[in-house]
Amino acid sequence: MNTSSSEPPAQPTTILLVEDDAPTSWRLQDALGKAGYQVRAAGTLGEARAALAESAPKVLLTDLQLPDGHGVDLIRETRDRFRRPRYAVAELASCV
Repeated sequence: MNTSSSEPPAQPTTILLVEDDAPTSWRLQDALGKAGYQVRAAGTLGEARAALAESAPKVLLTDLQLPDGHGVDLIRETRDRFRRPRYAVAELASCV
């Protein structure tokens, strides 16, 4: 059995989580991290935009009602900026 591999290890899927309710954000970060995802969290549109300026996640998971705007605006901006076929967008409702 050959234990060496010429392929690099798989990178975890990166998620940008945008949620202003701290307990909800912590629960989601914990669950997603345990599932093997690399999670970056933001609590406002401004923080999310700053995170997107640094790097593009594979998944954007956002609340809709944020203190400085609406999550739909962020979804639109993200789709316009990062057009790639494996990009996923999801919305969180306040019922989490």
